[in-house]
Amino acid sequence: MEPLPALLHLYVAAADAARHSSKAMIIRSLIALFTLSLIAGCSSQEDTATDSRPRHEIAAENAAKGSAFMEANAKQPGIVVLPSGMQYKIIREGSGPSAKIDSNVTVDYRGTTIEGREFDSSYARGNPMIFQANRVIPGWTEALQLMQEGSKWQLFIPENLAYGERGAGAAIGPRETLVFEVELLKVH
Repeated sequence: MEPLPALLHLYVAAADAARHSSKAMIIRSLIALFTLSLIAGCSSQEDTATDSRPRHEIAAENAAKGSAFMEANAKQPGIVVLPSGMQYKIIREGSGPSAKIDSNVTVDYRGTTIEGREFDSSYARGNPMIFQANRVIPGWTEALQLMQEGSKWQLFIPENLAYGERGAGAAIGPRETLVFEVELLKVH
């Protein structure tokens, strides 16, 4: 079973916390990682995607849906389209520093599919994430370097800047376009 996106983020957070944070932050990150590991390990087969089609068919459908979504979304008010294909909308502009590619950052976020199904949320866990800006999906790395501390953006990330062909466990299918609400709380 592939790890859930939350486990990947927590693993990175725990590793970064061990290098750069207080003992309390390390303990909180490890407890969260352990808890999510237990939940993932106890989940039944019914929790996984039930689509029996070949993976390449699912990937092609996801890519087509994502492309159509991004094309329509680009025409919405307030949407900024980057050369990479990623799009964002500023919810709140911050005034602090921007992250560099190797900066450690603290963020709160919520991730959904383009259909609105939430697959991960630091808000729901009540625990902002700390990680290095270049240790996440490419769309996040790009956005974090553009955001200023205190900003809150909605990111629209095409599949090639997200998890691509591999997806991420049962939560994110192959070639899915993703939507994130990201709040950059701190640049370290």
